[in-house]
Amino acid sequence: MSTVPLACANCGASLEVPESVVFATCSYCRSSLKIEGTGGVFYSTLAASVQRVEQGVGEIQAATHRTADEAALERIEQRDLPPLLRALGEVATRFESAPTETSQRAMQAWRHVAAACMAAGVLMGPFQLCYGVDDLWSHGIGTYRGLNFDDPLFFIAFGLLGLTLFAFGLRLARKLANPPATREQLQDELDRAQQAVDAAREEAQKIRARIGGPPDPS
Repeated sequence: MSTVPLACANCGASLEVPESVVFATCSYCRSSLKIEGTGGVFYSTLAASVQRVEQGVGEIQAATHRTADEAALERIEQRDLPPLLRALGEVATRFESAPTETSQRAMQAWRHVAAACMAAGVLMGPFQLCYGVDDLWSHGIGTYRGLNFDDPLFFIAFGLLGLTLFAFGLRLARKLANPPATREQLQDELDRAQQAVDAAREEAQKIRARIGGPPDPS
């Protein structure tokens, strides 16, 4: 077995150690040595010092990881999770107030009412109003005989009623044009919001387990 010459890192004595060994003991001062070397050049270091350095490096790395975990936990709890919880609460509130099947049928009925009012207004409003105004203009106000069915004022009133129905139907139709989302439509949004909150809490729980913190009470 080939040997390599080197000096003791503690007392400086010349030593001959097998080339394949990693640790050796100085035959003069009995110090524990770690043998290192590359390219045919070997040297010794005190094993205890190496262990202390390696231990110190490990402690620094552990402290660095803990600091990073604590920063990540603080980011999740103070920056990421609150908006997710607010969004979940908003979706849950909208879900609770979303129209039920009965209210949807009622809204559909009101749409039919709006369409009927607009149709009636178109059919009776302009024609009756124009006819009454033309008749009144042609024969004069003296033709008024008590709002009978053949009087121009009757046609004018009937026409104004038609225009009023049309305006009412149009306003109702516009109000019903953008109905609120149903519970079925909001269910997917509610599930996604809950999954986002659960994922953030799970990640925070993993970090707490690594740094030895208390579990999340929620």
